[in-house]
This record gives sequence, structure tokens and C-alpha cells, in this order.
Amino acid sequence: LVTDEQVRLAQKAARDLVDGREIHTSELVVSLRNYIRQALDLTPIPADLEIPMQGPTRPSSGGGGQGGAGGGGGAGIGMGGRADDAVPPKI
Repeated sequence: LVTDEQVRLAQKAARDLVDGREIHTSELVVSLRNYIRQALDLTPIPADLEIPMQGPTRPSSGGGGQGGAGGGGGAGIGMGGRADDAVPPKI
């Protein structure tokens, strides 16, 4: 984050996350995209090119879905991790 605008947008998203509200990131994404394109001396995105808006995202509820355990994302089993590296399940 480089500009004051980007810092403020990121701070708002972080505050919304902590408060459990929807997190709107589209304004931050557009600001970052424009800044990077300008820094790299790229032409602006053509006006007729439609890019879908981001979000909103919601903080995870802490229960229900697959969390990190599905697909080997939890313990690392089958993904280079060792079985004894896994965190023991809560009882």
C-alpha cells in the first residue's frame, strides 16, 4: 500500500473484518491496479473492457464448511507434510 487512499481503504476493510461485516475490496483493488499500471508505465485499461467488481467477502463463521481440513489443506497429509506434524484434534 503506497498512497494514503490505499492505506485508508485497507484499514476500513480490516475494521469491517474485525467487526464481522461484509468486506468491500473493489475500491482498493481498482486503486492498486491503477497505481501498478501507472508505476509500470502501462496504458490504462480500455474503457470498453468490463472487469467484474470484487466482493463483498464475508469473514468465515468458524464452523460448518470444510474449513482447512478438506483437500489436504489442514494437516498437510499427502502434500509434503508428515502425519506426526498434524495438530491433534480437539476433543
